[in-house]
Amino acid sequence: ISDFPTAELSGRAWAQRLSDDYARAVEAALASSSSTSDIFFVTVGTFRCFYNTQKHKPFKLEGFQESYYRDGKQVQVPGEFAEERPNRLQNVWRVHARNPEDGCSVGQNFALPSKIWSDPDNGPIVSFNLKADFQLEAGVDLAMFVFIVFIMGLSSYSVQTTVNSLVVEPIERMINKVKDLADKVLGIQFNKDLEDQDEDDLEMETMNEVQMLEFIFQKITKLTSLYFNSDVSAKELADMDHTNKAVLAGMLNQGVSKQRTSFAGSWLSFDNKDRIHEGAPVVSESDMPASGDVIESWNLHVLDLNDRGLDNLVLWIFFDSQIGRPTTRSFTSQDTFQAFHMQIKANYFDRNRYHNYAHACDVLHTVFRFLSITHTEEWCTAIEQYSLLIAALSHDLGHEGKTNQFLVETQAELAKTYNDSSPLENYHCAQLFKICTTQGCNIFKDLCDEDRKYSRKVCISTILHTDNAVHHQAMCQKIASLYELFRGIFDQQARTPDDLLPQYTEVLQENEVMTFLMLFLHLADVSNPLKPFHICQAWAHRVLDEFFAQGEVEKEKGLPLGPLNDRDRVNRPGSQHGFIQFLVAPLVEPVVGVFQPMHELYGHMADNLKQWCAHWEKEDKPSRPSKEEVTKRLQQISVHTKKAEDFRARMIPY
Repeated sequence: ISDFPTAELSGRAWAQRLSDDYARAVEAALASSSSTSDIFFVTVGTFRCFYNTQKHKPFKLEGFQESYYRDGKQVQVPGEFAEERPNRLQNVWRVHARNPEDGCSVGQNFALPSKIWSDPDNGPIVSFNLKADFQLEAGVDLAMFVFIVFIMGLSSYSVQTTVNSLVVEPIERMINKVKDLADKVLGIQFNKDLEDQDEDDLEMETMNEVQMLEFIFQKITKLTSLYFNSDVSAKELADMDHTNKAVLAGMLNQGVSKQRTSFAGSWLSFDNKDRIHEGAPVVSESDMPASGDVIESWNLHVLDLNDRGLDNLVLWIFFDSQIGRPTTRSFTSQDTFQAFHMQIKANYFDRNRYHNYAHACDVLHTVFRFLSITHTEEWCTAIEQYSLLIAALSHDLGHEGKTNQFLVETQAELAKTYNDSSPLENYHCAQLFKICTTQGCNIFKDLCDEDRKYSRKVCISTILHTDNAVHHQAMCQKIASLYELFRGIFDQQARTPDDLLPQYTEVLQENEVMTFLMLFLHLADVSNPLKPFHICQAWAHRVLDEFFAQGEVEKEKGLPLGPLNDRDRVNRPGSQHGFIQFLVAPLVEPVVGVFQPMHELYGHMADNLKQWCAHWEKEDKPSRPSKEEVTKRLQQISVHTKKAEDFRARMIPY
């Protein structure tokens, strides 16, 4: 339609016909005595009649002069006409006619004697009005556009209906299920009041559906990874030196099947203030083992205290500290505790370089610090705090300085009694409650039945949980998973560590307080690398001395030598890097994530790694480390240094 009529040949043919007939009319008029000819006039009439049936019509002939002068004679050739021109120039089609001697554009050839027009470019023109054709074209275009829009709308509706039933509705159901999963499993809720939302909730509210799915699946992926990636890979194990392999085998019992014990904790309502026993301090200021600032910090070195100093430290924590005053004074008398304490002390053996009374006091102090700086008074009951302090003081009762593995290998009576399952830890628990049966030593006798049963449960659960080979990996996974689930709340709490948020305490209480009680004693028992280096170093040498002493017995008895017990093969500074890297750090990192006040411990750990590495570089027993080994360890240390900085930075509001 857009090419018609300009592409149609009738217009050009008629223009040529008019040109030819005009030339004939001129010749006929010159030959006529009347000096006129109607040849051109007749042709014009025929021409106009032809277009009466067409939508496009001629409206003007130009260049066909009615008066023509040649050879001294004036002739008349009528036929030229001009009608009203269309308003729009685009509706005008101008067709130029050729000079007769130039031939015809439609294949005709008129051999006329002379030219009519001297300038072919200014020859006759036939002008057509194409308004009707363009209107028809516009109408057809409009109809086509409407038709296309209709088809597109119909197709869009069909596609939308199909996509909605096959894609959108299933995705909406999936998203609703994902939201339900985020609420139930990840603790992320939608459509809550703004003030009740944590960072994860707020972040989710600003996401589209795809971003939300990606965010939730990232969380689930992390949790899955934490659950399954518990052991060191075969490649990592192959790349380790003897000392690091010894740490994994000796401390974590890698490669040995692990028994896990879980306890379903309970929450007992208890108002501390109702049962606080006021009274004078049990330990006078002059008898304090150290200044209050030192005791309330990580700088207390119990190995610097004499026997009386250790006793007074225990009494101060249980009776005079902010944790002990509202707990111990409420649950037992000073006389009963003193008798109990003396029995506890008598069941720790000074011949042990590590597992002795000083170690029990050190763990007790560490647990006390954990309870204090994490504000457990806001999310724990008094009976839980009291029971954990008792468990800390008693957790290694009767320890002979030999490992569980040694007892099992030698078929010792303890291993037989407890079926090779955490014989030491079971024995420590049994000794604790055996002491309580001694006349005047029952520190649980004043408790009601419900509190007494729960206190016993706390003591047993937390002490059994100090068996690294059985429980350490599970604890690392559990705390890391908890941090990933509630990262937004924990990061928000980290900015104000001394002012607990309601949603933070709610998370701690809803995820079993017993878990955190077991964590505190478990972490305190391996916390030496988290203290300042002079404390860390002193305890590290003591524990290695005890391992080496066991190694001598193993040699005498012809037993397989424990991997950390061979004084000729174990590099003392080198072994500490492995102990920290593989046992301590994987637990401390998520712990600090959950409990921001413990970030100082991570900083100590990173600094201790640096100092142990410096000692290790100078150590030539059994051999001096290579530059490649040193470089690898320094890279690992730099990662912990950066994490320590990040943990400190969390306290800065933004």
